[in-house]
Amino acid sequence: YGTTTVFDTWGPAAPLTTARDMINKGEAQGSRVYCAGNIIGLGGPLSPDFLAPGVFLERERVARINEIWERGTGPELSTMTAEQVGDRVAQYIEETGVDFIKWAVDDHNSAPGSFYLFLDRANRAIVDTARKYGKTVQAHTMTVESLRIEVDLDADLLQHGDVTAKQPIPDFLLDEIVRKGIPTAALIVTDKHLAHSQTDPAFAGPFREMRMISDTNQRAMIARGARLMLTTDGFAYGPRVWDHPGFRAGTLNPRIPELSSMLGYSHFNWIKGAQERGMSPMETLRSSTAYIAEAYKVDDFVGTLEVGKQGDLLVLNSDPLASPDNYRDIQHIVKGGSIVDRDSLAQNMQIAEDFIADYGL
Repeated sequence: YGTTTVFDTWGPAAPLTTARDMINKGEAQGSRVYCAGNIIGLGGPLSPDFLAPGVFLERERVARINEIWERGTGPELSTMTAEQVGDRVAQYIEETGVDFIKWAVDDHNSAPGSFYLFLDRANRAIVDTARKYGKTVQAHTMTVESLRIEVDLDADLLQHGDVTAKQPIPDFLLDEIVRKGIPTAALIVTDKHLAHSQTDPAFAGPFREMRMISDTNQRAMIARGARLMLTTDGFAYGPRVWDHPGFRAGTLNPRIPELSSMLGYSHFNWIKGAQERGMSPMETLRSSTAYIAEAYKVDDFVGTLEVGKQGDLLVLNSDPLASPDNYRDIQHIVKGGSIVDRDSLAQNMQIAEDFIADYGL
């Protein structure tokens, strides 16, 4: 689907780094992967921070899945001293070999309210420890105040920096993000998807309001010249998840127009949505390539086509600067100087356009 490098910002570190290393060694075929593992301070996928499964799964199984995900960096960190938090982060980096660190100042469920995981010294301990190991620090944020804290701490980049729950980002904070040049991974959606979310009952309540405020924030950032980066919140999921009552019920069905959460095509929707919000075609191209590499401090390796870099290239049949839809018109994908044999790639994964075709959607 034209993506040669992926920055995975949440997942189980051990399986992720195993897959990463297999791809890097040529033992498996796939996009180049940089990963953070768990979000420091948050629980695993079957925790209250994401999807608490209730009583329908064995307690031991739930605990084991969350343990694999958290690796000692879960909610218990909020009960520790700043020094102990720093030690846990150091242990996590040493044991897992993750490429960068993502940490949460506030929780993952900002509607109807939010709470803060760490106070000032603990936040500083996380950032300083990561930098001591030479790791890029990505900040998870869901509210205005958590965003301010992360900007004050000079986070390297912001995840969901456009999401501020029930109120837009104040002008002073927008200006500070631009002044410091902090890149923001913003979950931009298209006009068509945004309009659908305002009428579909599945998007009712606080989620609908958050979408509109995020749209306001995105437009303000683009107008000020803030550096935004393509992001999708994408992951692999199948039909059982589409309308699952415990997991964004009704908001992940591929029948919903121009989704932002499915691997394989949602990155094309981001490009379209960014241009609908006033971003120029060339700036959109940079936001999908060079800016991301620079933000994660791997721009000496990937992000642009230059002598001494990896030699990744997307060959299109149509000019991408003429229309965002032309990014889909792929002729060749070149990774590391070699043309990818697209016909040899897996075609039965439950994602993207081949999956939708199989289900007649």
